Amino acid sequence: MFTTRRPDGYLVSRPMEVQKHFQGVDLWFVTSIESHKLDELAGDNHCNLSFYKASGDWVSVSGIARIIQGDQARIQQLYSADWRALFPDLGDGVHNGLPTDPRIALIEVEVFNSFFFCEGPK
Repeated sequence: MFTTRRPDGYLVSRPMEVQKHFQGVDLWFVTSIESHKLDELAGDNHCNLSFYKASGDWVSVSGIARIIQGDQARIQQLYSADWRALFPDLGDGVHNGLPTDPRIALIEVEVFNSFFFCEGPK
């Protein structure tokens, strides 16, 4: 789960998929420029990420998010064809789910703190 703080102070969590590892970035995500989470991060870039496995293992990560919009070189470098599911083709030749789609934004998270629990062998 990816948790941000709304302008009114309330916390909001939503499922997001961590993308493949990229040198120099702790964790990163892909999202739409139309997402409310970008507005929330622009107001307060602190975030929390939580991960859970059915075995009972979990990790909670706190960090600072940085929004990347319009960096075509970075988007091209990190692009994965499965992003097309997030950015459907609108048939206008521009909004097509490809790396040049202007709806694509990246969120980089620099990790500052983490806690974990491992259930261990049973």
